[in-house]
Amino acid sequence: MTRSTKKNFDPRVLVFACNWCSYAGADTAGVGRLPQTPHFRLLRVMCSGRVHPAFVLRAFARGADGVMVSGCHFGDCHYIFGNYRAVEQHEKTKALVDMLGLEPERLRLEWISAAEGIRFAEVMNGFVEDIRAAGPTPLGLPRSQPEPDDAPPTLETAGALSCLECGRCTGVCPVAKHQPFSPRRLISQTVAGGIEALADEPSLWTCLTCGQCSLVCPVQIDYPNFVLQARASAVASFGARSSVPEPPTNKEASETEPKPEGVVPCSHGGVFEQVSLMHARPGLRQRRLGWLTDDLKVRVVEEGKKPRGGVEDLLYIGCSPYFAAYFGGETGEGLTESMRSVVRLLNRVDITPALLANERCCGYHLRLAGRVAEAEALEKLLVAQIQKCGPKRVVAFCPECLTALGDIFRRHRVAIPLVHLSELLRADPGALRPKGTGNGVPVTYQDPCRLGRGAGLYDPPRRLLTESAAWSLAEMPHSRERAICCGNTAWLNCNAGTKRFQNARLAEAAATGSSKLVTACPGCYIHLRCAQEGSDGGSGASIEIIDLWHLLDRSLVGPPAKSPARRKAGRAKKEG
Repeated sequence: MTRSTKKNFDPRVLVFACNWCSYAGADTAGVGRLPQTPHFRLLRVMCSGRVHPAFVLRAFARGADGVMVSGCHFGDCHYIFGNYRAVEQHEKTKALVDMLGLEPERLRLEWISAAEGIRFAEVMNGFVEDIRAAGPTPLGLPRSQPEPDDAPPTLETAGALSCLECGRCTGVCPVAKHQPFSPRRLISQTVAGGIEALADEPSLWTCLTCGQCSLVCPVQIDYPNFVLQARASAVASFGARSSVPEPPTNKEASETEPKPEGVVPCSHGGVFEQVSLMHARPGLRQRRLGWLTDDLKVRVVEEGKKPRGGVEDLLYIGCSPYFAAYFGGETGEGLTESMRSVVRLLNRVDITPALLANERCCGYHLRLAGRVAEAEALEKLLVAQIQKCGPKRVVAFCPECLTALGDIFRRHRVAIPLVHLSELLRADPGALRPKGTGNGVPVTYQDPCRLGRGAGLYDPPRRLLTESAAWSLAEMPHSRERAICCGNTAWLNCNAGTKRFQNARLAEAAATGSSKLVTACPGCYIHLRCAQEGSDGGSGASIEIIDLWHLLDRSLVGPPAKSPARRKAGRAKKEG
């Protein structure tokens, strides 16, 4: 019987069982020789609260048809509150699993004590039968590790041989000011031992690829590109791996010591890396548009279908729905309102954007983490999606998505215009009328690295704030080309040093006397809010962090008025 058959297949079920209760309950069932299905694998964990959403997503990514987390009954936890933590993690995991298009019955949380051997057997038999009825996972089994299309990096292609060792890069690096890190040192190591010498270097994953160093380099080394090539080389040297919480640091370890499963030090357990990897599965069918409300005018394009009448503007949303589901709380609400505000702003300028119901990740974070082969496989699926939809223009509001799509379109020779939302809105300023909320109140603006130094878009967001929404802009000392990164990218290596310079950035924003810190990037919004919530009440603890699109939406008069440009275009369309 093949796995593609809906009925009577043999499910692959993974069970995370608490060491103190559920695993002991499995033991009791085994000792009692109770009849149990053989189609599950038991993985013992010290506490059910230890089961991070990333563990569950990794199981699904590796072909599990169902996953169960089982722990102690409330009041019986060996660690007192572990099962309460398990409930919190389970709610996050449920939201992510649902968004990925997996049926809710494929994930279950159960409480089973050491004495409940009979119940353990009954629960497992019932769960496996539920999975059998649901059928094989739509994601399919993982394929063999793809090979990257690009040639392996060399010292010449990485640009390392041009370095003059002047140290200017280290002087401007925001990371180097708060933790042991030197861009020049990485270059020197590469020249001395080849790009392969960085495979075991933990600081390779500390670089933010923010690009400040490249601006001051006298020989114009593209340092972010050098880091990306070095990371790709490091990942290739270890083979196909998953992320681990910390990079290897013991260089004196014996050569016989086993290599870690992964070298990439991802934050949040690598949960977003797993999401991106699952987006590369052809069988993925997401439910990612739950954030839409009735007042938003959009066209939803289903997978594989070409809309009647064609598509003018395709709005690329990116991973914000997943970020909102995972972080929840005020951060999640802010991200959700940001997406809604983006659509409302487009509606204000008479644009009804199309949304892909099964929109795939752009793979940018996979490339930043050195996983080039997986990123390339994902990019091919995304390009096919966009070309099938056939839009006349693609609109992006996330700076990282803008960068990624620009690179993807160039590599795959996609001739569809790509525009950032700020440029689009500034092209039709007559449709955006301030309601007086701003009224000259000072706000300050965080330049996202990929939007500013990456795309050169410094003025459009500022003009939207000051001219369209009537806020007064108080610039931080480090702004525009000199703007300091928010502290993390691709969810890599967030640590105490990162928090120190994030808090310094928040203090710089507060020192402007502004009431709000505005950013146009979901990543900046998340990372700076995280630093603020974990701060000890410093000078940046009180400033409000808000997304640019949400602030604009709140500051403009509605419903939108057609600008002269829009009225003229409408008349021309009717006459044609």
